[in-house]
Amino acid sequence: MPSRKKSDAYANRQRCSRSSSGRCGRQPRSPQTMATPDRHHGGTSAANRRGACDVPAAAGDAPGTLIFSSAQDTTNHVIRPNEEANNTIEVDVIKIDSLVHYSPALMKIDVEGFESRVLIGAENILKSVALKAIIIELSNTVEYGFNDTYTHHLLTLNGFSPFSYDPFTRKLTAIAELASDNIIYCRDVNFVVSRIKNAGPIKIMGEKI
Repeated sequence: MPSRKKSDAYANRQRCSRSSSGRCGRQPRSPQTMATPDRHHGGTSAANRRGACDVPAAAGDAPGTLIFSSAQDTTNHVIRPNEEANNTIEVDVIKIDSLVHYSPALMKIDVEGFESRVLIGAENILKSVALKAIIIELSNTVEYGFNDTYTHHLLTLNGFSPFSYDPFTRKLTAIAELASDNIIYCRDVNFVVSRIKNAGPIKIMGEKI
């Protein structure tokens, strides 16, 4: 995207990120502090061309706190009502609208079923014409008060349409039926297609795509 700005909400992830201290390394970070490397159980990041800044907070639809699981690796998640969990961590909640003071061109959301609440907290960003696409993993869960149908409705209401993507052919394909999978919701399809077509190759596992 032209601005090269991206917002990212995730439930559990290791990434190479640049903290406020300027250090960069592939290490998990704790939602409680940026200074101490620890398991990264939930959070948001705002990225630009200079790197990424992880924020030790959970993204949601209202300020408060959430309890996350902390020992389930890539499937750590917000503890569901009536769910029993021995290893948990309490995390402050923010709305993405209160964190991101620019309009990103791309958002990526992977929050293990908490998608709708994250999007509700990003109402202003969703309305911004600068936001061209959202990569989101739907989870087919209703434990947090919403389902994939609501998430889909919220996105289409803001002008987005769902697509699958083949990175080897760089082809977007419109999706007729939703599935619990990674989906790219595009609003300015011509822009996205042009961006994909003209982007330089990247190397993944020894192969250029």
